[in-house]
Amino acid sequence: MPNQDDDNLEITINDNGSTTITGVWDANDNSSQPLSNFIDALKAAEFGDELPLYFNIHTNEFRGGEIRGQIASTPFLYLRTDR
Repeated sequence: MPNQDDDNLEITINDNGSTTITGVWDANDNSSQPLSNFIDALKAAEFGDELPLYFNIHTNEFRGGEIRGQIASTPFLYLRTDR
């Protein structure tokens, strides 16, 4: 990806349709992905659907993952960007 240190980035499309993204973000990496990378899955989801998006945040203290979870669709149909 332009302007990103993605030498350790791996993207895997799993047999069940989910996608696994692994890599290491460091101080030199851009830590955001454009919403356009995920918009098709978000728009197609119905309330309560599990999306093919999962997050797992690793820290030095909890190397297996400190914060993790599956992202699910909610009834909110908007994003606020004014705060």
